[in-house]
Amino acid sequence: MFSGSLKGAVDGSFSIPHSTNLFPGYDSESKEFNSEVHSKYNMSQSIAGYLHYLTEEDEDIYKKQCPQYIKDDVTPDMEEMQKKAHAATQEDPANERSLREVNKRWNYTKISLAQKTDWVVQKKASFISSQGWDVES
Repeated sequence: MFSGSLKGAVDGSFSIPHSTNLFPGYDSESKEFNSEVHSKYNMSQSIAGYLHYLTEEDEDIYKKQCPQYIKDDVTPDMEEMQKKAHAATQEDPANERSLREVNKRWNYTKISLAQKTDWVVQKKASFISSQGWDVES
């Protein structure tokens, strides 16, 4: 995920110090970058391969590890979904976010010592009456 974000930022002409050996697809022995491997990671093919493996080998583990994918009807063939998402982003790159409602704060107003003691006396009286105890004042 990080490498895809970094690659997208660099492609978008952001000036970020980096080298291609951070990206998936870089072979440290031959010192070459394979863009096909990188695009497979960007298109979630590594995840799709794992999901194919789980669906073929052990359906119970798939149901246990990927319940949100099942709920959202995401199949292991994610490439089409990714391409649609990329196309929609390129068509309208503005990210419209709804405004969050500001949480209300319910701070108590400060009260005097006399008010506090009166409140405690009232709470005690309420508790005693709810218990059915008879207390002489």
